[in-house]
Formats: sequence, C-alpha cells, structure tokens
Amino acid sequence: MPFHGEESNEITPLIRYSEDTLPKNDEVSGAIQRLLLLVTMRLPKFAIVERDDLEDAVVTDAFADIAKKACHIHQDSLIFVTLKAMERFQIQAQGSPRWSELLETRASICESLAHKFIRLYERERTERFVAAIMQKHDLKFASDQSAIELAVKLHATKFLLEPKVQKVIHDVWNGYLLPHEEKDGRVSFRSNAYIKRVKTEFFDTHKILVPKYQNAIETVVTILFLILYSIVINSRRADVPSVLEWVLYSFVLAYVIDDIRDIYNSGTFHYYSFWAWTNTLTHLVFIGSFCLRIAAMTKTGDTRDMLNNTSIDVLSVVSILLWFRVLSVVCNTWRYFGSYTIIVQSMLSDSLMFFFLLIWVILGFFQAFIALRTEDTASDNDFSEITALLLRGYLMSPDFEKANVFHDIIGEPLFYAYIFLVSVVLQSFLTSVFSDSFSRISEDAKAQYLANFAYRVIVAVDTRHSLPPPFNLADLLLLRLPSLCMSKQFYDKFRYYVLSVIFFLPLLIVSFHEKVLLRLDNARSDDSLSDDEGTMNEEQDFMTTDDDEVRDLKAVVGEPDLDKIQKLAEKTVQKSKEDETTSISPNEILHADIKRVVRMLDMIDQRLGRLEANTAQDVAK
Repeated sequence: MPFHGEESNEITPLIRYSEDTLPKNDEVSGAIQRLLLLVTMRLPKFAIVERDDLEDAVVTDAFADIAKKACHIHQDSLIFVTLKAMERFQIQAQGSPRWSELLETRASICESLAHKFIRLYERERTERFVAAIMQKHDLKFASDQSAIELAVKLHATKFLLEPKVQKVIHDVWNGYLLPHEEKDGRVSFRSNAYIKRVKTEFFDTHKILVPKYQNAIETVVTILFLILYSIVINSRRADVPSVLEWVLYSFVLAYVIDDIRDIYNSGTFHYYSFWAWTNTLTHLVFIGSFCLRIAAMTKTGDTRDMLNNTSIDVLSVVSILLWFRVLSVVCNTWRYFGSYTIIVQSMLSDSLMFFFLLIWVILGFFQAFIALRTEDTASDNDFSEITALLLRGYLMSPDFEKANVFHDIIGEPLFYAYIFLVSVVLQSFLTSVFSDSFSRISEDAKAQYLANFAYRVIVAVDTRHSLPPPFNLADLLLLRLPSLCMSKQFYDKFRYYVLSVIFFLPLLIVSFHEKVLLRLDNARSDDSLSDDEGTMNEEQDFMTTDDDEVRDLKAVVGEPDLDKIQKLAEKTVQKSKEDETTSISPNEILHADIKRVVRMLDMIDQRLGRLEANTAQDVAK
C-alpha cells in the first residue's frame, strides 16, 4: 500500500513491464524445454567432465551464445529459464540414482549459463538486471517465482556469489530499492531518493518497509518477548491469566498471524529455513498451553488446578525453543555469527535421520520387552517403565536389574544388545554425520551465509505489505478494517499519522541515523546501483524422447550451430574414453618417471662427452 508522500520519496520505476518483457507461460516453458535438450546434447551419457572445469570445457562463450539463441526469449527471462532448467535436472537426478552424477553436472552447466548471462547486463542499465532477477514469473502448475528466489531454493551459490547479484540483494536490504506494485499486479523496484540525497522530510513512514529496519525492530521485539515470557513463567501461578499473560498470548497471536501470512505469500518456500520449523513448533506449544489455560477456566476444584499446572508446565518447556528463536533473529544477520548459526542449522537438519533411526530402534525393543512379559511380571506401569528403561539406556544410565524383571533369561541379554546398538552403532553414526556436516558447511560458510541472507531479503520483499509482529495486530485493527469505509486520499493520510505514532521512536532513531551518520555517504549518485560493482530412463537419454523437440530446437538454433554442439559432445565422450583407457597405476607412473630421469642423465652424459672431445681438440691445436 502506498504511504503518504510516496511520490516525493521515490523516483520513477527502474523498469516498467510491457507485453514484450513479460513472456507468456508457453514461451517460458518452451524455452526451458529447448535448453534442457541443448544441455543434454552437449553433455550426453558417458561424458565425464569435472564440475570445476565446466567453464573452460563446456560452458564457453560460443556455447552460451547458442544457448541464448536456443531459448529464443526476452533477455530479462534468460536467467530464470536457465535456473528453471537447473531445477529440472536436479529433480531428474533425485529420481535416477544411476545417472545422478551426470544429471547434477548438467544442472551445474545450467547454473554456469545463468552466471554467464549476467554479463549481458554489463553494458545495459543496471536497473534492467534488477528486473531480470527480482521479477516473479507465473508458470502453469507452479507457484510464482523470481530468479533470485529460485537460486536460493536450488542453492545456486555460484550465481548468488556474483558481485552484481549481491549488490542487488544488499540494496534491497538497505532500502536503496523499494518494491512497488504496478497496475497489472507485477512488482517493479524503485530507487529510494531519500537515502541517497536526504531530500525529504525528517519522518517518513515508508522506511518501515526497509528490510534492514524491519529486522532491527524484530530483534528488539524478540528480546522484549523473551523478557515478558520470563516474567510470566516465573510469576505466581494464578487461577486465571494475569494481564501480562494476556499480553504474552497477544504476542503469540501476532506471530501466528505473521506465520500464516508468510506461508500464504511464499508458499512452501517459507519452510526453506530450519528456523521456520522451530518457530512453528514454538507457536504450537504456546497454542496448546493457551487452550489448557482456557479449559481450566471452565472447570473447578482439582481438575482446574491440574489443567492450570499442566498449562504452565507446557509453557515452561518452550523456553528452549525461544532461545533458539533469539539466536536465529539476533545473530543471523551478522556474518560471523550467522555462518555459525547456519552450521548449527545444517547439523540439526542432517541429524534428523539419526533420530528417526533411534526412534525406530526404540520402538522395536519396546515391543520386544512388552512381548517378554508374563502374567506374573505384567503390571499397569509396564509401558512407562519400559520407555524409561530404554531412554536411560541411551543416556548411559542403564538399569540391567530392571531388564531382568521382564524376563530373567532373555531380558538382560536383550538389553545388552540394545545398549550396543544405540550407544556404539547409532552414536558413531551421529558423530560421523555431525563431523561431515560441519566440515562440509564450514568450508563453504560464506556462500551458505549469503544464500541464507538472500532468503531473508526475499521473505522481506514478499511480506512487504504487513508490519512486523506485534504491530501487525494494530495494522489489522486500526488500518485494514477502517480502510473499508475511507477514501484512498484520506486513508493515506490516516495511515501516515497512525504509523508515525506507533513507530515514533524507531522512526526517530532511523531518521537521526540517516540524517547524521549517513550524511558523508551522500556523494553517491541518484542511481541506487553502481555498475562497478521427473525420472530419467536408463536406456535412453532426454534428447531421444521426442524427435519433434529436436526438430524444434534445430529450427530455432540453426543446423550449423546444432552440428557444432554435437561435434563438441562427441569430442567430450571420446576424451572421456581416452582418459579411462589411458589411466595407469601409480607404479607405472613411477617407472615412467624413472625412465625419463635415466634418459635425461644419458643426454647429459653425451653432452659432457662431446664437450670433453671439443676441449681435447682445442688443446691439440
């Protein structure tokens, strides 16, 4: 929604979209299909190419030109098409284990093409590049996605690490570029003249939409929420919720509404981050505690006390998840700490398989101990006792006497087998998973952090219309509902004054920061950006599935260029076969080196002989 004074704070859109710059769904799908076929022809089966050598061996400038011609689509959609083709190859790799390495290499070729296509904007106005990677494309049977969003989803770090891409991401984060909706629903980005030249009034509510400032507000609110939670959880337990407890649940309601809004705007992409899952789990625990609290108000006596105590107990457990929330919000935007939070996130994600196996093993032994019971040893507490026995065994506090209670012969050996399985086998598996995850992520921590940072920027752009919690409740009650009975002009003024009151202190701090501390940065130009800165068939390949597609590609690219691609592919396959046939053992390499050394010594000896002969002749003369 527009803010009061918007026209004075923003210049014209960086690029407006027309029918020429917005290809239809069929055109985009056709371009993706042709690129898939071209890449498949360039890297056929049995071709072996190291991914580090793709730029030199496969994705040459000539191949990039042919790929651009094959796509036969507007330049601003080229990057999206290549990343979409990368996604298709990755999906095929997941469904075809035999050809997964080949398909992953083809996906890397598509990523390298996207990286090369960035150079198409070196002589263009940089604003066009903003549109090319930030504009969402509406594909049939798929949710709207932009190229940058697709790159984050596919973890295309090579593309995301490109300085030009990072410049766009940071300009959106800092508010140098602001999203603006066109009449047709498309989103363009406008340069924020305020931050560049400080041309506007001291208070400007549009700065609330800047992701950097939204993150700062979210950080402060999260810390205040944790303090409020600590006060409530450590206060005397009353029969009815106190005022602070109602305030706490109001915060939770605001967070739940914010989560629902994020899911609606971003779809499943919202759960790309591990912390989104922990936040959802935290909200579910709060909702459970609130329901128990409300249920207790309808009861009397011991039942009421039991429900109240259970509610507070459930609320006490959520503190573990809340501290994780503070970690994800406060530290995630700092590069040093953000890299380590990503490592922790990756280690926890990779350990899910371990916990699945652990639960599966516990269920198996649980059933075994249940079956070992006899009529003499069975009791009503067996389920809880067996569960406690198995959990203590995993936590290195085994009770072998308790195992004998269930069966005096098999009980103890069975418990020994359980201890060995969970403490030796599964624990070693967990250690190796953590070690592999840490080494893999720490080596590429910068790329991982930048990918996560890009995700945060995308989420901020997708949720630009709503205020951060708990201010979204005020937005809903004080602004959205009254807007139904107000004219647009009056509503703009009303919204401006309401937001100025609600965010008086943050706006004061932000304005002071930009007026005083950023005044030295006003030498930058008005331009916000600087130019300096599916399953695969195992018997046939993708290119042989439909001859019509080959003919269509030939019609678009041209037969000479297509023949050139096929010849390059044949050379790649031939070189791969030669590398396999000419591979020699380390001993053979050693013998060859020794022979070369011997030959060199013979040559030196011959030269020394000739030198001595020449010297003798000179002396004789």
